[in-house]
Amino acid sequence: NCNLKGTTPMSAPIEGGTAVSVEGTSFYPSPTLGVRISIPDPYVEPPEEKEVDALEIEEQKSFTSQPEPKPFAEIKVRAEFVSSTEMTFVMPTEGLFDNDDVYKYLFPNPSVLSVAAVLEATIDGEGYLDSKIPFYFFRQAEFTLEPATGPTKGGTEVKLTFEGVVFESTEAVVTFDATDALSDGQGMSSTVGAVCTTTKTQTIMTCVTEPWKSDDLSADLRP
Repeated sequence: NCNLKGTTPMSAPIEGGTAVSVEGTSFYPSPTLGVRISIPDPYVEPPEEKEVDALEIEEQKSFTSQPEPKPFAEIKVRAEFVSSTEMTFVMPTEGLFDNDDVYKYLFPNPSVLSVAAVLEATIDGEGYLDSKIPFYFFRQAEFTLEPATGPTKGGTEVKLTFEGVVFESTEAVVTFDATDALSDGQGMSSTVGAVCTTTKTQTIMTCVTEPWKSDDLSADLRP
């Protein structure tokens, strides 16, 4: 049976254009291969789960199942077959967050930087696989970087300050990307863990750089 296992990456910016790899099992070539990404209403509490015994489960089978709640927003994208364990697609640059009302509802204030979604896949273009995997959309947050440069040997403590943004998590990941000119077009990056310290009005993210082959680095935050 076809099943989904995960995606690489697990999140993408709301601007779109991100290439996403979907991992799973028993995929096969199909002109109708595709994915559906839906965003549930983030401000509606899901129904509480309750424990049921085997008898109740059997009784429930005799009733018509209730349809799942309609997602707040969704988008469907055609996917490309790579192998029996991988399909790929490119996140559209328009369609999901174009509506101002949708955007303002999902991101009501500067502190909200990401929104949870659900990714499903279809092989025949009609029904979707039973397995679903989480996916996240995020918007870029402006920050100041101090210091802006450091030695290639690493060990520099770097502070990123986000004004007007309060992160819920105390941990994060920071990726330093080298420009193509410095990396001979190959692309160089270094990812390190970071610690978040928050107040009522800002978040300060602190990390320590690793050894590099180039002196000139540019920081790119990846939630």
